[in-house]
Amino acid sequence: MKDNRHTIFADYDILVEVIKYLENNQLLIIVKDKGIGITLDDVKYIADIGSSKENNIRLRKIMENMPDWLRPSGIFGIGLQSVFQLTDCIKFYTRQPNQPERLIVLHSYGKSRGKINVHDIPENEDGMFYDNTIQGTNVEIAIDPYKMITPKASDGYERNFIYYDTQFDVGNEIDIAYAEICQVCKELIKSVKCDYFNIFYQEITRDEVGCDSKRDKRNLRRSFFIPFNDYRDKHMLSFTNSVDSILPFLAYKGEENYCFLDNTAHYWDETACRYYRLKIRPCEIRTKDMSKQVFLPETTQNLYHISYKFNEISNTETIYHPRNRMQNVHAGFLEWRILILDGDPMRYMNIDRDRLKEGAISEQELLDIRGPILQKWCEYFCSQDARNLGNNRFEKTPGILLSLILLFYQNVSVEQFQKFIAPYQSFLDNMNLVVGTEQIPAVCFWNPEKLFQVELVPDNIWLADINIPDVEVQMITPETLCHFPCRLVKIVSIYVSADGKKIYRFRFEPEYSPSTIQMSNTAKILDYIGAFDLYQDRKEHIDYATVQKKVFKPEQAFPHLVIPCYPHTFSQGGNFVSHLDACIRWYILSPFDMDAARILKRSLSQAQSMCQEFIKVVIKSNQFEKCVNYILKMRYQNVTNQKQVKQQILNEYEAFIAQYYNTIYENRYFLTEYFKNRK
Repeated sequence: MKDNRHTIFADYDILVEVIKYLENNQLLIIVKDKGIGITLDDVKYIADIGSSKENNIRLRKIMENMPDWLRPSGIFGIGLQSVFQLTDCIKFYTRQPNQPERLIVLHSYGKSRGKINVHDIPENEDGMFYDNTIQGTNVEIAIDPYKMITPKASDGYERNFIYYDTQFDVGNEIDIAYAEICQVCKELIKSVKCDYFNIFYQEITRDEVGCDSKRDKRNLRRSFFIPFNDYRDKHMLSFTNSVDSILPFLAYKGEENYCFLDNTAHYWDETACRYYRLKIRPCEIRTKDMSKQVFLPETTQNLYHISYKFNEISNTETIYHPRNRMQNVHAGFLEWRILILDGDPMRYMNIDRDRLKEGAISEQELLDIRGPILQKWCEYFCSQDARNLGNNRFEKTPGILLSLILLFYQNVSVEQFQKFIAPYQSFLDNMNLVVGTEQIPAVCFWNPEKLFQVELVPDNIWLADINIPDVEVQMITPETLCHFPCRLVKIVSIYVSADGKKIYRFRFEPEYSPSTIQMSNTAKILDYIGAFDLYQDRKEHIDYATVQKKVFKPEQAFPHLVIPCYPHTFSQGGNFVSHLDACIRWYILSPFDMDAARILKRSLSQAQSMCQEFIKVVIKSNQFEKCVNYILKMRYQNVTNQKQVKQQILNEYEAFIAQYYNTIYENRYFLTEYFKNRK
């Protein structure tokens, strides 16, 4: 991006005009560009609906010589054809170097019938649509307002209008249509903040004698490639924001492709042709009864907003893992804006361009990108604060500071985090912030020694743990907890109380190493049996075969079996249902196959213990061998003592299989009753 493209893009503005043409009782929408113009060969492809741009040799050569970030994702297509819903003809006044200006008229007669007229325009031809001096194209769409606006037989109109009130405004059909179309055009242009080129908008009225009355020309969509400071138009400033404009493009100054403000980080990934803007979602601080209460950022349906070449993709749920899509709410301290300028639109979008393709971008991919950005962002604050000692930049915006603290706490080293927070420590202590109505000091959330506890509602469970360790914990409600990003919550233990509540104990701390959970007997039972499903057509019967290709919680007794991700052919079952279960990021693979499921079913139905037979069948199965190899691949690929590690995995798996069978068998009556209540 180290070039002078900002000066180039400034020379190629696009102008949209809406003209009330009283001389002809028409409304005109005019779009003027300074592009490459339209050739006679191009007309052939415009006439052939559905023809591929790959067949247009001229356009193909032009696009092949473009960099990825500039290459358009399409050419004239269905959007052009849809214009015929408003008018019967479209006119193109087009100009190329050393060529006469041409008028190309597309006529539509309905029922797949139409005609295209092309003729040259003399150099001395004069009129508001002709422009022989500048290369490019003017598109003219003429609309008959009397076809759009239908009066009733009595006084009034067939329908109400969005921007024109017939009881308040004074005018006729052309005034109504003009008001509606002007507002729609403005809203559509402003709906996207940036584009390749500046898009200006102007309203014009031409009276019956040909005199024009023009309103101010306004820039409603700015060029992404022109730095904010280059704008001098006062109207432009009202539609831009220095925070959104500061990155394009840092390479002019020869800097790294990062730019930081107190609440925003910008990053240009030159290799992937992507621009990232990470904006802080601040905590909210309210004062009540002399107490300053902190409320974490609200959960939202989506934290990631993606545009492909400035066209926003409205449905981006495919970023999330399928199990997280079901929850439909996400918590976090960052809101992402991602602009993709990659040259391959088919990688990201289907033909409707409204939904991000499955597998195009994953949340884990974005989290991997986030790490280095936050690292450099934290370094930015540390260097800034070192030069401005005693100057608390967040004194008026403590909500931003709190979100930054929790972000950096989980993403940078302990040493760097302490360096970042040191200048604000006394400020935070003096504020005496508590979290919501919990009365938990906010400073506890970045103290890894603090243990928290949440109790989830009863789940028709009548098994309980007899002895639950009594330790000092901070009680927190599920409503508050769900506002924390799952990755900040490290579960330590799971128990079940006498009243059937699931008790989760956890810390807020980064997870740098494999994480296991201390699980009580009842918690193990619920984890094991929760992996079963019922038959689809017989809801009263357990389908034991569904224990195959499931995952279990990372039990503390089996540290060598836990893995950070599982094959896409595996899935979580009913043993991962709560918000707290979504915080678990290490798993144990089910090593059971169909033969093991059959033995388990026969053993339980006959009330006959078959533990040794069950263990033997599992250990000799292909599924077991594949699970062992997968663990070695995911966690121990680079260890020198692979043979020793593999033996530890085998030993732990054998112990796990025995424990699994004995737990299920000893609680077989509970298993049946549990599913009766879960149906």
